[in-house]
This record gives sequence, structure tokens and C-alpha cells, in this order.
Amino acid sequence: MKLLLVFLLLIATTSFRSLDEKPIIPSNSINTKINLVSFAGTWDTTFGRMKIYQNGYNVYGNYSWYDGSFEGYVNSEGVMIITWEQDGGFTCAKGKAVFEMNSSGNRFYGTWGCGGRSSGGGDWKGEKY
Repeated sequence: MKLLLVFLLLIATTSFRSLDEKPIIPSNSINTKINLVSFAGTWDTTFGRMKIYQNGYNVYGNYSWYDGSFEGYVNSEGVMIITWEQDGGFTCAKGKAVFEMNSSGNRFYGTWGCGGRSSGGGDWKGEKY
């Protein structure tokens, strides 16, 4: 009788997933880290020397053009997306940029834009020192 009660209690407290539901994959799962690309390092770029620091998916750093700084992330596709800001009194003193790494990991190519846009400003390229 006790065994039957334990069994019924187990069934009553267990939640079942529908067959239509997708499995929940934790964010630290190996499946989400396969495409993690490292942008960390010092780069010679369109806007001068750029230092990129990376901790997992998070990136931040600076570049020499008008004392620029940025922060952002690398998405699961291996694309770095940043929000940048710089001095200099320009109409466009902050914006966004998107970068893709080449297969060798020694060059990146991207675009930048003003405000909330990541394009429209021009190209932003870099080669690792």
C-alpha cells in the first residue's frame, strides 16, 4: 500500500512535456558554445588601434579614433555586435557596429552606423596585430 501511495504521489507531482514542445536547452549548453568566436586581442582597424576584451559572449574595449569605446556581445552565429561611443563633437558620436570574423581568425569585416543603426556609416575592418 505504501508503495502504491509513493507511486501515485510521484505521478501527481511530475509534470509532463507535450510532444509538440521543444526541449529547453540551458544557455551554458555545449550546443550554444559551438559557434563562439573570439575577437579578443589588439587590432589595426579603420579607426586606429582597437583593443577587444572578451569574456564568454560579452565584449568591450576601446579604439584610438577620438578616444572611442564600445561594449557588446558575440551572438550564437559568431557575429560581434557592439554599441560604440567617441569624443570629437561629431553629429554622430555614438552608434552601433556589426563584425564578422574571417575563417583564419586574423581579420574582421563590418559596418557601422549612427544612433540605433549598424549600417549606413561605412565599413569597419580590422587585422590582428
